[in-house]
Amino acid sequence: MLEKYDYRPTEVIKGTVSINLKKPTQARKLEVALLGKIKTVHRNVSAGHYSTQTQYQTVYDFKIPLAGEKDYEKEQYQFEMK
Repeated sequence: MLEKYDYRPTEVIKGTVSINLKKPTQARKLEVALLGKIKTVHRNVSAGHYSTQTQYQTVYDFKIPLAGEKDYEKEQYQFEMK
């Protein structure tokens, strides 16, 4: 959950990750990530047929660790990223 969904380049993104699992689950780590992707759509028309092909390219990938290896079940983690 983010505090808001409209950020300016100099603002700090703040939010909370909530985990609510039915039973304890072992994991190596918990991360939050900000991904920047470019979506490219190619439209082709040939011989009366119309087709589209969509491709995604990751141009930015920033991750921050929230917790390490442990059993996760019901907890919350606050995070901030600039």
